[in-house]
Amino acid sequence: METFREVCIRLDIGFLLQKQLDAYIRINEALALYLTQICNLSLFEFHLRIRVILDSYVIISTKHQKLISALHGKIYNYIESHNGNCEIIPAPFAVFLKDNDENESYVEPDISVICDPDKIDDKGCHGSPDWIIEIVSSSSRKMDYSRKQFLYLEAGVLEYWIVDPIKETILIYRQSEDWVPLFARFGEKVKSGIYDDLEIVIA
Repeated sequence: METFREVCIRLDIGFLLQKQLDAYIRINEALALYLTQICNLSLFEFHLRIRVILDSYVIISTKHQKLISALHGKIYNYIESHNGNCEIIPAPFAVFLKDNDENESYVEPDISVICDPDKIDDKGCHGSPDWIIEIVSSSSRKMDYSRKQFLYLEAGVLEYWIVDPIKETILIYRQSEDWVPLFARFGEKVKSGIYDDLEIVIA
């Protein structure tokens, strides 16, 4: 990842402007170092988190948050009533994923269901959750439907739901079905792929 100074040089920012930016650069590098120490993060993890924050800095709608609450409640109650070992954790929650080339990405899914407790620590989830649900917003549409879909497939996520409150649709991808998308509408029963007897109706 390029440093701020390297970006300035690559974009051919003039000497005077570069000189004025020196103090800003030093302050930001000191702040990054300080925050990584406070949060016990590496600089790599810190920059990944900052990038996610900047990419997702939008006003989240009430409907978006209500959908997260409803889905979290239904799945949580199912797990509890069946004495399940999986954990369901809503955003904000850090998930660190690796692709086939061991490149690491940092994401914050709206809902993560994780059945391997060894993947979870105080920093988040290290490795793919079993089930991820993303609630689409106007700003995240392209990310949820394209980049994250590919990222989750590469990382080994077993099931991925894209819940679209604008279209009132659910797009479901499952590893067990070769990641071929399934389609459902709000009001229809949608069966979970990782639980045989869990059906969810999104109103």
